[in-house]
Amino acid sequence: MGQRCHCKTFHNLLASEVNKVKCPRLTGVEIVKAASLRARTLDRRWLSRLALLTLAATLVFMAGMGHRRASAEGSPQFAGMAVSVMPEYDQPRVLVSYRGELNADVSLPLPVRLRLPADATIEHVCSIKQPGEEHICQPYATDPDGQYLAVTWETVTPTIYTEFYYSSVSGAGQRSLDFNFWPPYPVKILDLFVLEPTDATDFSLSPAPTDSVEEQGFRHHSYSFQDVSADEPISIQITYTRPTGQPSAQPRTAAAADDGGGIPQSVTLTLGLAGAAVLAFVLYRVFVRRFGIRVVALSRQAPGEDDAAGGPGTFFCHHCGGRVRPEFAFCPSCGQEVRPPPKEQR
Repeated sequence: MGQRCHCKTFHNLLASEVNKVKCPRLTGVEIVKAASLRARTLDRRWLSRLALLTLAATLVFMAGMGHRRASAEGSPQFAGMAVSVMPEYDQPRVLVSYRGELNADVSLPLPVRLRLPADATIEHVCSIKQPGEEHICQPYATDPDGQYLAVTWETVTPTIYTEFYYSSVSGAGQRSLDFNFWPPYPVKILDLFVLEPTDATDFSLSPAPTDSVEEQGFRHHSYSFQDVSADEPISIQITYTRPTGQPSAQPRTAAAADDGGGIPQSVTLTLGLAGAAVLAFVLYRVFVRRFGIRVVALSRQAPGEDDAAGGPGTFFCHHCGGRVRPEFAFCPSCGQEVRPPPKEQR
């Protein structure tokens, strides 16, 4: 009985019979041809497998990118946010302003829902259009949210601005105020500023601030937070004593009365913002400290009001005509950027 040929591999590659009784004798040329054919077959197999692996990896990568993009679009966040809390600034209440910068790839318009104190009086709900800091006031809705008041609107720009008053104080004596901030979306970097009222004694903040500085006649206390989630509030307790019930600054209604009525809406809104000292401090802390940019703060001085501390070199804003001190980069009356004229023209 014959034996099965052990040269089956070569015979297969050469399309020869595989079950002959005796193995044919392969010549050197046939062996070379068989080896070459086998190598080409193996190359095709590996290339096919490599192509399949590459295709699979590409599909997985594209699916991951699509999921990541969908997650980013579905979960907006604030790249930066500045919160200013000003007890008894220009009213016997607490003035609060929020300014937030959404991530650049956010889909607009975007619904925003803020939790405010239940007794909040809303002054401004705006989107800020760049360049020029144009304030676009947005229609908004309010509804009760437990012990809070929820305000909802749609922002049409990546920058939002909200301003409101809450709580009430009267007469001289001790104050105890609570402030809670609920981010509408996660915040990467949150800067929170508390303005200490004039004539305040025994001023205390809990938790303690990270920094305190004197700026434009006020003492400013600041906090810095990172990676703040939307479901955990930032809570600050403020206690102090004042010998008077008068606000620290002139009420804005009196400042508005000095307006000639011809000031553009954007300038009027700028004058009606949260006050010179705190806005100055926000700009100083956020931009000067982080980016090394020198910015001089806005003040609450009304257009045309004398600047007793102006001194030599004081000039007039070419936007509104208000007085500007030589060291200022921004007009204290309208908030527009100014540059002092050359010395020979002063």
